[in-house]
Amino acid sequence: MWCDRERRTTNVKPSLLREMTEFLGIEISGPDLMAYVAGVAAHPAYTARFQPDLVQSGLRVPLTADALVFSEAANIGREIIWLHCFGERFADASVQRPKGPPRMPKGDGPVIPTGGAIPTGTDRFPDRIEYDGGSRRLKIGEGFVDNVPGTVWEYKVSGKPVLV
Repeated sequence: MWCDRERRTTNVKPSLLREMTEFLGIEISGPDLMAYVAGVAAHPAYTARFQPDLVQSGLRVPLTADALVFSEAANIGREIIWLHCFGERFADASVQRPKGPPRMPKGDGPVIPTGGAIPTGTDRFPDRIEYDGGSRRLKIGEGFVDNVPGTVWEYKVSGKPVLV
């Protein structure tokens, strides 16, 4: 996203940002454009629509001519980048994105119960992962995590499952 460590020079040509700002009628910064790309590319419809094109190297992202659509996609992208960067980028407490690693609300999320610890030693490192939708249990090797929503197991990025 940036050309320098101080985050002063965006990694997007200024002429592109000027053109987009003029065309859409809203101020577009380098981070805004990166967030838009993340928001579009993470959507399942993107991978469904452009599946044949995704086998070629190089990312191609359609640009919208609608300022509202751009803003909505960029807002979704900010949350995606915030999640993927463990709260280091696009932190904004006013929209529930505090700085620091994202956390589930207490009592609502998955939990590793006593006896479910996932082995970390090289001799017992997990070699399989399974999901039991009836009990909402994610089995990881000899360990397990309870209260895992089915949507977590079904989550995909670019058409590929994240948990395999």
